[in-house]
Amino acid sequence: MTTASPFILITKDQFEQLQKRQKTVDDSDTHTTDNEEDTVDDKYLRKEIEKEFDKEENERSIIPILNAMERSPGILSYDIGSGMVIYKRAEIPGSNIIDILKDILEAKSDSPIGKFQFFQGLAQIGLGKKYILNRKNKQYLKKIIEKRKTHKQKTHKRKQNKKQPTKSSDNTNWVSWN
Repeated sequence: MTTASPFILITKDQFEQLQKRQKTVDDSDTHTTDNEEDTVDDKYLRKEIEKEFDKEENERSIIPILNAMERSPGILSYDIGSGMVIYKRAEIPGSNIIDILKDILEAKSDSPIGKFQFFQGLAQIGLGKKYILNRKNKQYLKKIIEKRKTHKQKTHKRKQNKKQPTKSSDNTNWVSWN
């Protein structure tokens, strides 16, 4: 079993290209704000991620997943620099967004680091199973969604079953518990 380096998102050549592009952006516009730089980096990295997959995979799965992640950054996102997955504002050490997205399309024998948390995040943001193209992973997400529903139902029932204080029928100030 081989273990992937926790900080490898792209090949060395792609990383060097990203650094050159960042240097070009920094040199050409010294008056950018941090938000503008993040937007440039994010768009560039997103294009790099999309290059890893063919057009059909991008349209059917990858782009909708990335769009859903952008809409809920507090739940599920990834670090622009390292590609590390971020779940509930906490980085998952050793995770890699591309490895997880590749696993979503075609399950491998070794699950990538952070897959469970990534699927938890997908379930939490309400992303349906239709974007998971691999049948094994579709079942995996379905189980997580069902567990979340069961947990919510149990929590809701517990809240309903708490005894509520009521006033007694005679005109005293006593309180009884039903």
